[in-house]
Formats: sequence, structure tokens, C-alpha cells
Amino acid sequence: MCRAESVADVNVAEFAKRFAELLHVLVLGRHLLLVGANHAAFLFQMVAAQAPKVLIFSATLGFRHESIPTAITELQKHGPEYGVTFENTEDPASFNATFLNQYDAIMFLMNTDDKTEPIMSDAQAKAFQTWLDDGGNFIGIHAAAYCLQTHEFYEKELGAYFEGHPALAPATFLKLEPNHPTVNMLPDRWTFREEVYNFQSDPRRHGAKVVLTVDHDSDEYAEKHGDPHPIAWYQEKGSGADPNGALVGRSFYSSLGHMNSTWKEPLFMAHIMAGVTWVMDGETTRAYNNQAKVGYAAGYGVEKKRPGSSSTSSGAAAAATESAQVNAKDENKNAGQASFSLTWSAVFVAVATSLLFIHGQ
Repeated sequence: MCRAESVADVNVAEFAKRFAELLHVLVLGRHLLLVGANHAAFLFQMVAAQAPKVLIFSATLGFRHESIPTAITELQKHGPEYGVTFENTEDPASFNATFLNQYDAIMFLMNTDDKTEPIMSDAQAKAFQTWLDDGGNFIGIHAAAYCLQTHEFYEKELGAYFEGHPALAPATFLKLEPNHPTVNMLPDRWTFREEVYNFQSDPRRHGAKVVLTVDHDSDEYAEKHGDPHPIAWYQEKGSGADPNGALVGRSFYSSLGHMNSTWKEPLFMAHIMAGVTWVMDGETTRAYNNQAKVGYAAGYGVEKKRPGSSSTSSGAAAAATESAQVNAKDENKNAGQASFSLTWSAVFVAVATSLLFIHGQ
């Protein structure tokens, strides 16, 4: 009798030891699984949070503005504040479908043609036009109005070609649409040294809405570029794109930005950055529309980041998708927790039963 009790005691002790080891392994395994899941979720959030991409194209063959490097530096510095990633190229060979299709907007920054040679070939210009047809957004700055002058689609997308300008001097600019996002941060009268561009035609003939004009006594070019004198404008649908396209991107142009010092002015940068974000807010690219053909797909679903206001969702489609994803994650999490609880319950029931059985022996 005593021998039987001794064997039972040994069996119970051995079982308890093995169970303790098993429990340690299970707890460690659960910890590793949770760490792995949290790490995967963190990586997913990092990918999902990547900002929309804008390509700065700053190639020149004619006059080259000294402010181009400063402009690129300031744009890239301010990009994160607005939830935008800027990349730069001066290689026209980049204008091919594979390369362009990763961008939500393209900025032509102070580009100039040579008198006899454009800044890109016809094939490269065609790739650019196709990207516009597929929903790409356009931003033109300053001398961007002096390039691709033999391509009708570009003149439409831009609004108007450069004609000339008087000497650099202080100028006062006035808002024509005070509430538009590209100018609502500016004072009613905005004065600084600038080249005041004149244009060969009126951008309003392509549907452009002028948001900035200049205060002057007379305008000898009024018959060409219209009245009030256009300084900055936008197109709700860029007229250089196929009007029958499923998604037509936006266009914004500002003739300002000649001097290095201008690019260091907070008001000017707010004006330019608002133009960049406004064109993408049309939601015609992958950053905010998963049905789009072009844009940075890895950034889809990211919330729009606009200084001075709370973050907004990235559009109805993205919001609906995000809500569905969150619900699915919650359901999976709850199901996983329930499964884990049931598994542990089963283990403890089995252990208790075994101990009772052994003890009964």
C-alpha cells in the first residue's frame, strides 16, 4: 500500500514538472506571437502612412533661375508638414509610363526651352500627356510657362505661355478668390519684389479660374492675357488631359517665385504648398483613390495632413475602405482572443482532469 502511494506521488510530481515546462513554453510562444503580430502591425502602419509623391521636374535648356536649388530644398523641407513627399529629377528620360505612374502630381519648376530645342522629346511629352489622361495632377511654377511651346496639350494644362516681364521691382498682388485654399492665407494686399509675368493669351479661355492678380495703373497686355491681369490660377479639371477620361486631374499655376528670398518666405511657401495639396485633393490618383491608374499606391488610405486644420479622411472611398479594414481587424482580434481563451481553458481542464485521475490512483 505504501509502495503504491509512493509511485502515485512520484507520478504526480513528474507530471507537475512536465506541465510547468509545457506552460512555460506556451507562455513564451504566446509572447513571441504577440510581439510578432505587433511588429507586423507597426510595419503595416508605416507602409500605409507613406505620403503621396510629387515629382519636381526642374530641367532647363535656356535661362536657368538661381532659385531652383533653393526652391527644391524648401519644397522637400516643407513636404512632411503637408503630408507630401517631393522627389526631383532633371532627366527627361524619366518621362516614361513606368516612372511617371508612381507619382500623384508633377511640378514643372521654372523650366525653360532652348530657342531651337524643347526640354523633352515628343515621345517623352506623349508619356506625360498619357499620365495626365490617366488622372495625374499638374503644378506649374514661374518659368514653367516657357517650355514645351510646341505642344498644345501642355499649353492647355498650363493655361497660358509666358510673353515677357518688366524689370524686377516691388509689386502688390491682390486676391480674386479670397476663400480659395491656394490664397486664403494671404493678406488682401501682398507686396514683395517679383517679376510680374505677362502672358501670350488668357488662361481663362481654357477654363482657368484666376486667384491672384496684380495692382497696377495700366496693363498694356490686357488684350492678350485678359483683365484682371492673371498671376496665379487653377483648373478644376486640367484641360490638357482627355476630357472623356474616367478621372481628370487638377492643375495649378503660380507665376511667382523668381528670387531665392521668396522661397524662404512662409506666406509664399504656404501659397505654393496649398496649390500642391489642392490638386491632389481632387482624389484622382492612388494616394486617395484605389480605382485610379496613377499615383503612389503604397500611400493609399493615408490621412490628408493640412497645417492649421485637423486631419481629414482621405475621401469617401478611402474612408469606407478604412472603416471596413478597421472592423475586419477588430473582428479578427476578437476571434483570436476568443480562440486563445478557449485554448487555455481546454489546457487547464485537461490538466485538472489528469491530476484528479492520478490522485485517484
